[in-house]
Amino acid sequence: MTKLLFRTKGNSEPGKKPRVYFSCLPEDFEETFDAICEDIFKTQDCIIFYKEDMADELPEETREIDLGRMNLFVFPVTCQMLRDENSPVNRDLAFADRERKPVLPIMFEKSIGQIILEFYGKKFGERQYLTKFSSDDTEISYAEKLKKYLEGTLISDEMAEKIRKAFDAYVFLSYRKKDRKYANELMRLIHADPLCRAIAVWFDEFLTPGESFNDSIEKALKNSKMVALLVTPSLLENDAQGNKNYVQKVEYPSARLSGKPILPAEKVFTDREALAADYEDLPEIVDANDEIRFHEEFKKAISDAARREDAGDPMHDFLIGLAYLEGIDVEINADYGVLFVTSAAEAGLPEAMEKLYQMYQDGSNVPVNYQKSCEWAERLYRHYLAHNGEEDPKTLSAISKLSEAYEKKGDYEKAIELEEKAYHARLKILGPEHPDTLASFSGMGVLYNYLGDYAKAAEIHQKAYELYCKMYGEEHPRTLNCINNLAASYFYLGDYQKEYESAKKSYEVRCRVLGEEEPNTLSSLCELASGYRNIGDYQNSLELDLKAFELKCRVLGKEHPDTLSLLNNIAIDYMYLGNNQKAAEYFLKSYEGLREVLGEEHPYICTFLNNLAVTYMNLGEFQKALEINQKCYEVRGRVQGEEHPNTLGSLDNIGIVYGNLGDYHKELECQEKCYLARCKILGEEHPDALESLTNLAVAYAHLENFLKAIELGETCYELKRKVLGDEHPYTLVSMQNLACAYGDQGDYAKARELIHQCYETRRRILGEEHCDTLSTLVDIAYYAFLDGEKGRAVETFRGLYETLCRITNGEHAEELKHYKEALDQISSSGDAKKLSEAIMDLIRKL
Repeated sequence: MTKLLFRTKGNSEPGKKPRVYFSCLPEDFEETFDAICEDIFKTQDCIIFYKEDMADELPEETREIDLGRMNLFVFPVTCQMLRDENSPVNRDLAFADRERKPVLPIMFEKSIGQIILEFYGKKFGERQYLTKFSSDDTEISYAEKLKKYLEGTLISDEMAEKIRKAFDAYVFLSYRKKDRKYANELMRLIHADPLCRAIAVWFDEFLTPGESFNDSIEKALKNSKMVALLVTPSLLENDAQGNKNYVQKVEYPSARLSGKPILPAEKVFTDREALAADYEDLPEIVDANDEIRFHEEFKKAISDAARREDAGDPMHDFLIGLAYLEGIDVEINADYGVLFVTSAAEAGLPEAMEKLYQMYQDGSNVPVNYQKSCEWAERLYRHYLAHNGEEDPKTLSAISKLSEAYEKKGDYEKAIELEEKAYHARLKILGPEHPDTLASFSGMGVLYNYLGDYAKAAEIHQKAYELYCKMYGEEHPRTLNCINNLAASYFYLGDYQKEYESAKKSYEVRCRVLGEEEPNTLSSLCELASGYRNIGDYQNSLELDLKAFELKCRVLGKEHPDTLSLLNNIAIDYMYLGNNQKAAEYFLKSYEGLREVLGEEHPYICTFLNNLAVTYMNLGEFQKALEINQKCYEVRGRVQGEEHPNTLGSLDNIGIVYGNLGDYHKELECQEKCYLARCKILGEEHPDALESLTNLAVAYAHLENFLKAIELGETCYELKRKVLGDEHPYTLVSMQNLACAYGDQGDYAKARELIHQCYETRRRILGEEHCDTLSTLVDIAYYAFLDGEKGRAVETFRGLYETLCRITNGEHAEELKHYKEALDQISSSGDAKKLSEAIMDLIRKL
């Protein structure tokens, strides 16, 4: 069995510094240990413990007691640690989770990609990873993030001294080393009484390696108000050299000389006569297995010494709470710690409110709970607002914390309201170019994207980009992050040309600064390929995806999940180029390669199967698409459960395929089942439930039950208006679907009214040339034709044709030819449906 070793900053004396436990795979130790120690010691003076041999297991007693005293567990994370079964995760992380210890996972391998994180990253629960190798896309550097985390997690020497002074009294626990298990039980027994929890129980387990044993014992006895003597037969045994043991020889005589109360507490029956012979003037022994009697005698012995004027004071409770959370002269006990900190927060102490906000957000010592994090952030903000005013730095910091809490909770409306408030206050006080002002401004842009207000988000990201360029230059990571945010906004707006330009700029800068094989550069290359794809340049998109694939093969290896997943992008390129056979080939390669790496029943495999099913649908092979989707549904149901959102997603897909096969009764059956399950699991206002409601309405329309289709369509539209807002893109989709349902029923006036309203809103928000806007214009022309206004319909169709000719810039000649032929025939044949379908085929390809 191995033992624990330790390292300190500059090989200094350990003292009573915070304790960090380092755990990793044996093969990663040489590369990671020195580097992480160096990073931590740059900002923290602590002790870092580690196993003598990383391949060995710690003795059970060492694990339970010594690891129980650690303040933080640090794991350097590699692909192998995430993918494979291993002791650091199965033993050390499991222990930390069980004991609710703070855990810091540090990404320590460049090749860890999104797929690995998405499907294995949950080994570390909801915790955020700190990335060691990064181009700083998160705006805060690795060093800054590490410093901030450690300062919020580990207690400084100054704070530790405040905590020690806050205890009502110290009790010295004297025992034989072989009885450490009983000593820990006795300490827990003392603190089981709420009235005794502000009393520190000192025993030699709190000695730090390197301390002088005799000096520390002498000092502890001097500072203690009473002595508790753990009584077991071990007290009567001699030491290894045959002499009196240390308790007989040193501790008990010193306790008697001090004149302090001594309380012998018996955990295992011990011969009274022998005790009396070896321990002169031994007081009456109390049975420590009789908890009620023990607590009575203990409180009698300590009562006078433990009285303090500040007992019940919020700061006193807060400091005692920190003592239990950090294990400062008491055992680490998250439950007691949370109780004391909560008591202090309830009494109005802002430090305690902030601590609870952070704990519930990070899952440190408590389970992650965004609702509680939000509640404490709200109380913290209200406190500073009332006591410091709305422009005080502490108030502004509290607003940002509250905004972040609401964002984590998913309430983006409230989050943006608060972030805007913080931004305008900082703008007034600090100016537009202060880092805090810029951080609030960029945060607003991200939140507007979440809300679906893509135009506002793009406006903010553009301005933020200009400010960051001015302050930091074009090549700074923060500036690059602004470019990425801007590209995302342009994508949502449907302005694919600007999305492409932003992605191109980001890629070129990263190539120059980081090199083309750096992971972030490879990500930008894939984003640029996506930009080409979105502007319809599928050939360039394919070339870049093939280049990215070649580079990832060289950097990550052919079997790495990120490399194999790139085959999926290549397949999509081929699909858009109209080569569905080649697309199917690459989708299949991607699926089979990842199946070898992840296993047949890994949830991610079903994602690739779904893509394969889409290709078969494009090939008109609906039966094959149905078989694949059914396989996904079965696997997900077995692995993730029948009511898991992914499983229900597969059921939804099956319903859609049945609709394409013309089996409308089975389509309806699947969509009803899916909708009811999503309402039950997610709630009827969840976006997935609303999507199912949309598909259910379509199923009823296929069965020509137009009244039911309209009823469901109206319900869906109103719910989306309530949940997402009148102008959210998803709300407008429901408005368009509802218009079509009225049109199918023959109510062309209502259909035209809704579709015109949808068109005007999309034109204002997305622009005249956005695909969604153009698709609405198709419906305007189609329903005008059906409503007898053929001249207006033909005029609209011709205007659409000219617009598409301009947008395509000479591409899609074959599709435009079909469009023109259908347009020329409309007057004679009157087949507006054929013309609408030809246009929509082209718009989908755009």
